[in-house]
Amino acid sequence: MSASPEIPALEATVLVAAEYGLRTADLKPCVAFLLDGNLGSAERHKAAFVIAVECRRMGLEANACARVLRAWSRKIGYRERDAQRAVESAFRRKPNGDWLYPAPGLNKKPGTSYAILAPTCETVGCPANCTPFLKLRQGPKAETMQRFEQLGWPEELRRIRRAAAADVYRAICLIERQHGLSPGSPLFASYKKVAEFSGRDHSGIGRLLDVLWRISLLSVFERGSGSGPYARDRHASRIARMVPIPAPSSALLAAIKTGCGPQPDIGGLGEEVA
Repeated sequence: MSASPEIPALEATVLVAAEYGLRTADLKPCVAFLLDGNLGSAERHKAAFVIAVECRRMGLEANACARVLRAWSRKIGYRERDAQRAVESAFRRKPNGDWLYPAPGLNKKPGTSYAILAPTCETVGCPANCTPFLKLRQGPKAETMQRFEQLGWPEELRRIRRAAAADVYRAICLIERQHGLSPGSPLFASYKKVAEFSGRDHSGIGRLLDVLWRISLLSVFERGSGSGPYARDRHASRIARMVPIPAPSSALLAAIKTGCGPQPDIGGLGEEVA
């Protein structure tokens, strides 16, 4: 296969997925391009790390990830020992259980290992032609803030003195739109960011998200961490709206008063949009 990045990245996805035993729908074209051996010798260490992290994102266990890296190493003449080190790095965790190195998102910052993907992503036309990201941009397009209002949720929330929760719900819809995500796609957002979009004080955002969770307007609410002296110790909350949006009911609204609604998850965060 040609090393030119102009079309082969897209063509490589199906062939490379079959070669390494990966799911085509999970394999990003930029990563397929690396797996096909299209890189300079000076970039092999970065490529090994990126491939390992992406294999982890695709759901492979460490031993299966190592199998892919060994096959890739033989293909390009890379030392298998170095490939194994990349796997070990990719599967390192923080003390709280989160991955130390999240998988690359839409933005590949210059100077990072993920920057090696940027040229191919630009050529391919990411995210429009990247199936893993595209899956986040499909779905129930009608489940918008307008639908939320049509169902009468703002009025019901005002009636039970939780009107501010409607503003937070609107903020989540706006953040989805900002990232081009379909309704209900999981996203990362700090309380500060939700506060900016909702016009509410950030100190009450966690409580309002909890209200939305208890009445089943959120399908995911994993609290982030705003504590710790270093940025690496802090991470945003993971949030996703319930779709289709449920209609208000006495049972749902009673969950706020009784405290019998579901409890927000705390812990393991996946790779979504920040």
